[in-house]
Amino acid sequence: AARALERIYASSGRNHDLSRILRVQVKLEDEADARRALLGRLGALAEEALRDDAAAITAWKERLEDDPADAEALAALDRLYERIGDRRQLVEILRIRERNAEDADQRKVFMWRAAQTLESLGDVDEAILAYRAVLDDFGADRKVLGALAGLYERGERWHDLAETLEADLGLATETSDRIELLTRLGDVRRIRLQEIPEAIEAYRQALTIDPSTSSAREALEELLGNEGARVEAAEILRPLYEADGADDKLLRVLDIQIDQESGLDARLELLGRAASVAEK
Repeated sequence: AARALERIYASSGRNHDLSRILRVQVKLEDEADARRALLGRLGALAEEALRDDAAAITAWKERLEDDPADAEALAALDRLYERIGDRRQLVEILRIRERNAEDADQRKVFMWRAAQTLESLGDVDEAILAYRAVLDDFGADRKVLGALAGLYERGERWHDLAETLEADLGLATETSDRIELLTRLGDVRRIRLQEIPEAIEAYRQALTIDPSTSSAREALEELLGNEGARVEAAEILRPLYEADGADDKLLRVLDIQIDQESGLDARLELLGRAASVAEK
C-alpha cells in the first residue's frame, strides 16, 4: 500500500504527501541499501521540492548515522549547513570529509574551509590550530600565513605574528608585498615587542627596496627621539634626505651624528656638511 501511494503522490506532484509516505517506508524498511535510497530521496525532496532545509538535514543525518562515510550525505549536509549558516555543524561535517578524503587536494580544501569557518565564528584559538594543521600537512602557503597573521594580531600574540610575517616574507616575491611585510614586521618589533634593532633592520630593508616608503621613513623618524636608536636611524635617513634635498630634516640627523661623533676629523667633516646645508 505504501508503494502504491508513493507512485500516486509522485505522479500527481503531491510532494508533502510523498514526503510523509517516504518517511513511513523508511521506518518499515530493514534492508540497508533500500533504506539508504529512501532517505536520499527524502532528503532531495525536502531540499529541492519542499524547500524545507530542516527536513532535508534530518533525512541526510539519519542516512549518515547508518553509514558515517556516506559521501553523498556528507556533501548534502555540507551544502545545507552552509546555506542555513549553521557554522558549528558545518565545521564538524568538513572535518569528517577531510578525514575521509582520498585526494590530497580535496583534503586541503576541506581543512582550509574548516579553518575559515572557525575564524568566522570568532574562535581564534581553534582557527589558529586549524590553519597550522594545513601548514603542517601541506607546507608553507602565503594564503594560510596571511590568515594566521590576522589571527595572531587579533589574539595579540606578537611573537607568533612576527615569526609568521618572517615566514611569509620568505615566500613573497612581489616588491609591493615584500615592502608591506617588512614595514609591518618592523612595526610589530618596534611597538609590540620593543625589539628596536630588529625593527630598524626591517625598515632598512624596506627602504633599500624602495627609498620612498613613507611608513618606514616615518617609523625611523620617530626613532630619532629614542636615545638608543637615534644614531642608527639617522644613518639610514641621512642619504635619503640628501637625495630628496630635505634640508631641514637633514640638519636634524646631522646634529644627531655630530653629537654622537667622538673622532675629531669626522666631527669636523659633519660640522662642515651641516654648515653648507644651513647656508642654502
